[in-house]
Amino acid sequence: MKKETKSKPPTSIIPAAEASEIRQATNTIVAESVALTITTSRDEDESYEVLRRIAERKKFIEGKRLAITKPLNASLKAANSMFKELALPLVRADEVIRGKITAFHRKREAQAVAKQARLMAKAEEAEASGDDEKAFAIEEKAAAVTANVGKSSMVKRWVFEVEDAWKVPLEYMEVNETAIRKAIALGARDIPGVRIYQEENVRVI
Repeated sequence: MKKETKSKPPTSIIPAAEASEIRQATNTIVAESVALTITTSRDEDESYEVLRRIAERKKFIEGKRLAITKPLNASLKAANSMFKELALPLVRADEVIRGKITAFHRKREAQAVAKQARLMAKAEEAEASGDDEKAFAIEEKAAAVTANVGKSSMVKRWVFEVEDAWKVPLEYMEVNETAIRKAIALGARDIPGVRIYQEENVRVI
């Protein structure tokens, strides 16, 4: 019987002792923030000191994160770029072949449509001459005409391109919130359809 192998636990990103130290320092500040009561101006001043310490710890932890993830992200970006470049000729070759197949299908479909039109014209002539049996036989033959193509099949799907953005109904529009924020930052206070107001947030001095 094959012996089962247990999977090893994931290796810690940073040393366990360092992670424990960070958690301990964080828990201390969190406990202080929970116990904090503000009833006087002095209490408020002390609360700002806790906020500053929280900001410092967040900055410290973010620095630790970036020290690990920044090089990894740079390597990942470089790897993706390299493999994308290596695969690009194949992507283009794939597009070329698919383009040729599409052109071939369209040509054969056009030929089939033309053949059907010729047969239907003959069917109309037969019907006009009173030979309904011959007309019916030709129509059946026309209906059986198909484009003579290979094993590949074409998949049709509906696509679009915007020709005039001003004519697109509102339900298909998306509000550019980034542009609105920028306009407000530059002093805009009246934008149709937008309520511009102030909200208060604590700023640590």
